[in-house]
Amino acid sequence: MATDKKETDQPEVATPTSAPELSEDQKQVIEKALTTELSTAPLDKANTAGATTEPEVPIAPVTPEEGGRFKRLLQAYWRRKRWTLPLTLLLIIGLLAAVPATRYPLAAYVIKQDVVITITDASTKKPVSSADITLEGKTYKTDKDGKATVADVKVGKRSLTVSKKYFKDGSLTVFVPLLKNANEAIGLTATGRQVPVKVVNIVSGKPLEDATLRASGTEVKTDNDGKAVIVLPAEKADFSVMLSHDGFNGLESRIKVTDQEVAENTFSLTPSGNVYFLSRQSGKIDVVKTDLDGRNRQTVVAGTGKEEDANTVLLASRDWKYLALLSKRDSGLARMYLIDTSTDKMSEMDSGNASFSLVGWHDHDFVYNVRRANIQVGDANQQAIKSYNADKSQIYTIDQTASTTENGVKYYQDFGNVSIVGGKVAYPVNWQAIGPYYAFNWNGKNHSLRVATVSSSAKKEAKLWPAAQYSSYIQAFLYEPGGLYMSIYSNADQKQQYYEYENGEVKDIKEAPNNFGRDYYSTYLASPDGKRTFWSEQRDGRETFFVGDVDGKNGKQVTTVENGTVYGWYSDNYLLVSKKGNELYIMPVDGGTTLLKVSDYHKPQNSYRGYGGGYGGL
Repeated sequence: MATDKKETDQPEVATPTSAPELSEDQKQVIEKALTTELSTAPLDKANTAGATTEPEVPIAPVTPEEGGRFKRLLQAYWRRKRWTLPLTLLLIIGLLAAVPATRYPLAAYVIKQDVVITITDASTKKPVSSADITLEGKTYKTDKDGKATVADVKVGKRSLTVSKKYFKDGSLTVFVPLLKNANEAIGLTATGRQVPVKVVNIVSGKPLEDATLRASGTEVKTDNDGKAVIVLPAEKADFSVMLSHDGFNGLESRIKVTDQEVAENTFSLTPSGNVYFLSRQSGKIDVVKTDLDGRNRQTVVAGTGKEEDANTVLLASRDWKYLALLSKRDSGLARMYLIDTSTDKMSEMDSGNASFSLVGWHDHDFVYNVRRANIQVGDANQQAIKSYNADKSQIYTIDQTASTTENGVKYYQDFGNVSIVGGKVAYPVNWQAIGPYYAFNWNGKNHSLRVATVSSSAKKEAKLWPAAQYSSYIQAFLYEPGGLYMSIYSNADQKQQYYEYENGEVKDIKEAPNNFGRDYYSTYLASPDGKRTFWSEQRDGRETFFVGDVDGKNGKQVTTVENGTVYGWYSDNYLLVSKKGNELYIMPVDGGTTLLKVSDYHKPQNSYRGYGGGYGGL
């Protein structure tokens, strides 16, 4: 049964349903009809009754075309959002960047620059080294020039603080620009006494840059001239000071508190490292080491009391990493020992019923000659040339003498002077004979100059001399780093013939070289890097020292020393010189008139070519 509706009841509202999708043609017809109707229909007469007649004003139609165009534009924008959104973001960022108030806060998220801060003394205007600069929670120290580079600082205004003991703290607002690094300076006011100091290299006497001095809780670094100003309390006359520098021994000393430049505040640092030599200071022949200035003397290998002058020799490798020691320590025979200077430990290289003649070091291979006492002269293997590789702890037999017996005559080889020439081992090989002279028949045997590699048995003959035509012993002398002079007697010509070995070849020389066999030739010591040589020559009764190229040419005079001889290199920067046969000195490689004495030492009775061998060698 139907019920009556109240007057307050709301009429029912039909729920709209989705309109059917219209085609583009249908949409255009409807839009055209609506547009025409709105623009041409007359006003309703009931609404215009009694009104004043006015000209009709056309009403601009609101076309669906405009709304549809915006919708289509929005749809196209969204379809291409992969490109349009980033472009829009860049546009917004560009607009913000154009406004100073928002430019730097926005750029700080992506742009950073370095800031170089220079700290000086407000009074003296000199750099303040080792000052602390704190910026954005990180602390940096100024260098010897009072500078510190703070990396990756956000652009815009940034605040930093500066502090150092015995200075008033400072602060600074730094503006970091967008397109370049910032450079700022600030002066600090000292609250103590400004003390000038200087640091030099004790060997060369030259200023030492970037040395660090620490005293009373503060520190400074020296500038290019080896100078610095350290601020200390004025309440004491002096303080303990510690000095340090890479490649130099540390030094503890006292610093005088004064604002004047005084001798007491010039400090000398010694290059780090040790020199090794023989010493008889204890009454025995010991192996001793000291710093390069002679300090911190230590006994590395104590003598046993059985050592002999004639059989005790110490030779160092070019880099001083290894030492070869020939010594008779605990038996009637001398032995070969190796000392590793990184640990100062000694180990045996070679021993036996034999006598050893030392040739010298080539890099870390030590070459030596052996005459075996348990093998008779004339028998095979009575002599041997060996090398010992210190890195591998390995012995190489380079060569041994041969022997043969024919028709009652014993023919045997004998090795002459062994030299290291151009990185090779060069030595004469002579044939000798024992038996009736009338029965000698050399049967194709040849004297020769033989050249071998240092750490193997590979070798070749550089030149042959038929033993039937050349009857005497080959003499050979090392006269320069890469050259040998040789001579041999020719039976056919009834005279000595002379030769030169260089660059792997033997050449004839028409006349005897100067002083051949009558005087010594200069001993050339190769530098650790193998690029230079060090030697001496007699000039006007004084020993004159030179440094030249690897071939011993283009020498530059570095000093003169009365009764002096070359001793060795220490690194590529320093030279060691012996004076009076028992005094060891050090000097810079570029020369000087003042030599720093290291120590007295025990000179071997027999001289060898090599560092510490009496007159050196390659």
